Amino acid sequence: LAVMQVDAAPPRAWAPGIDAIIFSELRAKISDKVEAARGAGQEEPEVQIDADDNLRYEFVIKTVDAVSAKLDDNGQMKQLAKKVKFAPK
Repeated sequence: LAVMQVDAAPPRAWAPGIDAIIFSELRAKISDKVEAARGAGQEEPEVQIDADDNLRYEFVIKTVDAVSAKLDDNGQMKQLAKKVKFAPK
């Protein structure tokens, strides 16, 4: 993992030991977007991952995990994006 970017926000550079922070930030950003869309009565949001072909499998799994669900304040899993897809190459 070299860089992670959500929408047009500045990319976040990766450094050893920072991956937990990056994925936590990703989950928070996706959570905000999903909750805003649901609150506005919009269609269920979809996440598209545009990953480099050489991205290590562990980071693909962590990314899908970060956008799929989170723990709520009661310790229960709360679904985020119901549909996750990968950008065509």
